[in-house]
Amino acid sequence: MGIKWSVKTFAGLNNEELYQILRLRSEVFVVEQECPYLDMDNNDQQALHVCGYTTEGLVDIRACLHRALNPIWLLSAGWSLRRSRGEPDWGGN
Repeated sequence: MGIKWSVKTFAGLNNEELYQILRLRSEVFVVEQECPYLDMDNNDQQALHVCGYTTEGLVDIRACLHRALNPIWLLSAGWSLRRSRGEPDWGGN
């Protein structure tokens, strides 16, 4: 059972997709990592959202920002992985 990937802009996400992303991020950061901070940082609107789906639903999310928008998170390809999460069955991120 492999992961099927989808890449969308913020404007390209429908309500259900956005809800699934926010829920999964809350499960990771607030519940599992016990980091109760405001996740909505106004960077999502400029990010590309890479979503991984299996028959179980959304299992991995990555929000990629161009380095010009967020110079702290540099990668050689010019994009930064700001959020990453996989279900425990998938071994984390």
